[in-house]
Amino acid sequence: MRRRDCLRTPRDVQAEITRLVAKKKVIEERLTELYKTVAFLEGPPKEKDGKRQFALRLTDACRFALRCSKTPKSPRQIRDDLVAAGFPLERYANALACIHTTLKRLVQNGEAQAVKAVGRNAYLGTDDLRSPGKVDFYW
Repeated sequence: MRRRDCLRTPRDVQAEITRLVAKKKVIEERLTELYKTVAFLEGPPKEKDGKRQFALRLTDACRFALRCSKTPKSPRQIRDDLVAAGFPLERYANALACIHTTLKRLVQNGEAQAVKAVGRNAYLGTDDLRSPGKVDFYW
């Protein structure tokens, strides 16, 4: 702990935490925009030995969809977002069930929050939602 932190009031410390969390959200949103740009600029998926290479797994793709949303999203909306972004959901026999399972796991990990929206389950990313990190953003 820094010496000057000992001289601060709890209210001052809480205010700084609030400011830093707000900055973190802005940075995360900008990173998400930049990841989208990289994905667009890199073009179609890379191929190796005639097979498509996918750098992003379903869990990270769901994180990406939640991070891009400012409002709660249903699993169907997330599926639609992933399809629109070109994520290869055809690799999954029941993609919607996989998305449901992934979202429930993100809730258990504290990365997402389940909420009711129009009588149905919807999900919203929390401040603990991990960034996919430094990854080649192609599907």
